Amino acid sequence: MFHIQKTTELWNRLSRQEQKFAKRCTEDIEQHFEQSVLSKLPDRYKSHLKQSVISEEDDMVPEPQLDTFVICKSKSFLGAFQLDDSGEEKPVDLEADDLYALRYKSIKPLVQSGQIDLV
Repeated sequence: MFHIQKTTELWNRLSRQEQKFAKRCTEDIEQHFEQSVLSKLPDRYKSHLKQSVISEEDDMVPEPQLDTFVICKSKSFLGAFQLDDSGEEKPVDLEADDLYALRYKSIKPLVQSGQIDLV
């Protein structure tokens, strides 16, 4: 959630309810980190976003792993879809309302365009 919160484009994709939930969740996590660990560390290491005060970027916020498999469902028939960039795998026919376990990076544009829903 920290990654989404710090990326304006991703944050703006969330509904108001999702933004409210994500904000509350990150606040709870920050409070937990502060009470359980960060308050016991030297000042220069008290950030949940940076390894130390000399870090220029939020190096403690992991980027999402786009190579992870997700469960998804196509909203309509999309026909043959190439899942890998190399072209070594056969294309998959994405049928309406069928469930698939696919790598997120392969279907990211379809998710963003609203053609596929994550389940």
